[in-house]
Amino acid sequence: MAIDVKNVLVEGETVLGRFQVEILAPSTDGWAPAVMAIEALVTNYRLLLKPFKKKYEHASIPNYFISSIEEDTLDEFPCLSICIKTGHSFHLIVPRRHKKSLYDNLLKMHIPKPKFKMDENVARNDIQRLVSFFERWMPA
Repeated sequence: MAIDVKNVLVEGETVLGRFQVEILAPSTDGWAPAVMAIEALVTNYRLLLKPFKKKYEHASIPNYFISSIEEDTLDEFPCLSICIKTGHSFHLIVPRRHKKSLYDNLLKMHIPKPKFKMDENVARNDIQRLVSFFERWMPA
């Protein structure tokens, strides 16, 4: 089930791109893809992540919670490494044909106009919920 943009976008928010990604996770043998495909929806205000095949509420990461985005390679996996201001980081494996587009869209996000502010507690809770979810699906 994809993220329903009609029900999640706020005033002034537009979709920059929608991508299928995988999370790259540390394993006993280095790095390995997690077992589940994730939808990454990039808007001008935030990054939304949701597993495709689970009835799971999307996680919303406001752009101002993202401290850095880097193109990276971990073991043989080309990925995008995203660091979050909560101290978490994650690595997205993106099909080569979409990696540059996802990277560019993440860089295009901008801070919302002063009249609009996302609830930081919700964002922190979403990030923690996302981390907990990924930890359950990481290879051992």
